[in-house]
Amino acid sequence: MGALGSKRQAQCHRGHHLTGENTAPASNGGRRCKACNQAMSQAHNWRVRSGVLLSPAQLTALADEKYAVLARQG
Repeated sequence: MGALGSKRQAQCHRGHHLTGENTAPASNGGRRCKACNQAMSQAHNWRVRSGVLLSPAQLTALADEKYAVLARQG
């Protein structure tokens, strides 16, 4: 999508709002969803360390949990 397109987005592809507490800068100059990024990082760590592979539905549920925590903090 590119940097300009992500600056215009109101939500990530999983539906999380890209607000101040849930937005981090991306390397291309755009924005990224902190909750999804944290969930993907945790899923990667689980896969590398324990061989646990999450399904897309499980990854979405984990990202939703991360988003709920970030929303409470903000």
